[in-house]
Amino acid sequence: MYASLLTSFDLRRNLQTTTPPNGKPQVGFCSVRTPQGSALISNNTAAEDGGGVFNYYHVDMYGHSAIKDNTAVTGGGVWNGGSSTTDVYMMYDDSSITGNTATTHYGGGVYTCDGYFGMEGNALISGNQAPQGSGGGVYHSGTHFEMKGGSITGNTAGVYFGGGISVNSANPVKLEGKVTITGNTATTHYG
Repeated sequence: MYASLLTSFDLRRNLQTTTPPNGKPQVGFCSVRTPQGSALISNNTAAEDGGGVFNYYHVDMYGHSAIKDNTAVTGGGVWNGGSSTTDVYMMYDDSSITGNTATTHYGGGVYTCDGYFGMEGNALISGNQAPQGSGGGVYHSGTHFEMKGGSITGNTAGVYFGGGISVNSANPVKLEGKVTITGNTATTHYG
């Protein structure tokens, strides 16, 4: 689905249980452009990747947009990837990814396997969990992960590493400006 502007909408309680012909399960939106205002994507479930958003193109979150309380095997809130040069996911203003769960793998809030993921302003990734994996807030195995502001707080990885951020990439995480990463927990190994 492609859209130029989405404002003040709710997308809730959707369930995807089978894999479509392209092999990539999708729930919520795939390739949403510029959700803003009070946009809400919540209480969705994917059988595999991307409980709230499965991004294979470009997503910008503005205003008070929220992705919350979604569930997937990997990327409970957001799955970002596909191409290192074209896939972009950006969080601005007071946008948030909260309360999402990656049930058995990585990235309770965000799983980024390729492409670019960035945060600015007061963007928030909080209260997400990966109870059987790593990267409670963010699991980064992608090309670029950059924070020029925002917070990653109160996330939990249950079995492995990185309550806040787990990095499994040769590409560094870039932090600049007012960035907060605090109160995250990895219950079994390193946090």
